[in-house]
Amino acid sequence: MFKVVLSLSFFSSLALLTIGLYLFQTQRFTISGYSTSYMAIRSNYKMVVAIRTARRQHPTVLGVVKRLASEPSFRDYKLLVWQSYSSADDEEIRQTLEGLGATVFTQRDVYPELSNEDRIKITYGDPLNQVKWRTNHVLDFANLLERSLQYNTDFILMLEDDMLPAKNSLDKVYLSLHYDVPIRADLLGYVTFFSMSQFALPNGMIDITTMIGAEGACALGFHSSFAPRLIKHLRTHPYDNPVDIALWLLIEEDKQLHVFERIPNLFQHIPKESTLIRPKSILNNFEDRSIRFVYDENNNSLLIHPSYDDGYIGCFNDVEIFSDLNGGWVHMSGSYTISNCSAFCMERLYLFMGIQSGS
Repeated sequence: MFKVVLSLSFFSSLALLTIGLYLFQTQRFTISGYSTSYMAIRSNYKMVVAIRTARRQHPTVLGVVKRLASEPSFRDYKLLVWQSYSSADDEEIRQTLEGLGATVFTQRDVYPELSNEDRIKITYGDPLNQVKWRTNHVLDFANLLERSLQYNTDFILMLEDDMLPAKNSLDKVYLSLHYDVPIRADLLGYVTFFSMSQFALPNGMIDITTMIGAEGACALGFHSSFAPRLIKHLRTHPYDNPVDIALWLLIEEDKQLHVFERIPNLFQHIPKESTLIRPKSILNNFEDRSIRFVYDENNNSLLIHPSYDDGYIGCFNDVEIFSDLNGGWVHMSGSYTISNCSAFCMERLYLFMGIQSGS
């Protein structure tokens, strides 16, 4: 009996050790002076969704995350949010994001590359504050991409914090990356799910390797095997280019990597404001939207059309509780104009707007 118990204990311990090693593997890699250790978690997530956010006068990240969190299969995906140094003190937003199921990484300190202004490499003839701004974005992108690797998923979706998702966007992104990319994983640079291009293209997974430039770095899908190479590239040249141009140059240098655009697009840019402090006259020009975005592909429509089974579509003097548009409510003290209502709804990523007692 003693030998039997001992054997069971041995095999139980061995099983626990095996499971532990399977679930957690410590990885370390040094990239351009960075030495990073993290626990690589073997998980059942289909994909990591990683959002970079920075301070905005009118934050959009909560609206984006709320929409993603409302998708039926949201729990199948791991959501990460990177709070840039400029938004590190947004404790309320951080807590709300965590409550919605996001894992939040907050940049508490200035990057070493930006701590000594005399060493910052000025490129494009940009003023110092703009070089610092875009360098911070480059390093945010690299760090968040690195954090995404620890979940050991095949695919990573990198999003900016002002991208409105289509209906069931997460499943559609995953299926597109898993089944629709027509080349081997080692030949894939990235797939963009947003573009500002005005050229007409057919629906499908379109190879745009020779046409890159209109997609930015707004909604990009990667195979995780490409991520370490991209991280190294960004950290080796943090001052040289914005993230999107750095990506294009890496693709061009390789000669074998391909870039695809998924059409219809699955994300729409909310062109409200830049995270770079500029004159308001410049902010008003941020109309970078996709003409290929379709919210609900099943209805072949840009918008959801709600059904009114009871035949009632609302009245101008309804109180809030009876309103068919119940996402948000504001009293504008006499300034009920279409433009003001549109601005209020756009900031909160609402698809519909409505005015009661308006002019």
